[in-house]
Order: sequence, then structure tokens, then C-alpha cells
Amino acid sequence: MSVKITKSNKSHLSIASVISKVLSGKLFGDKAYISKLLLH
Repeated sequence: MSVKITKSNKSHLSIASVISKVLSGKLFGDKAYISKLLLH
């Protein structure tokens, strides 16, 4: 499990790509987080 707390003006997609690099398995999020950048 990975968690990062950010300010509200920070892009959540940029953070999601950072914390998902060290994870294995499935990544769940709402529709706003689906991006081609996260699938690579």
C-alpha cells in the first residue's frame, strides 16, 4: 500500500504515477485517474 498527502492544487495524476511505480498488482481509482500515462 502506498499513500501520499498533497496540497489541493497539486495534480493527482503526477502523484499517482510516482507512487504506482513501486506497486505491483492492481491499481484502483475513479474515472478521473484513468490515463494513458498510468498504463505504461
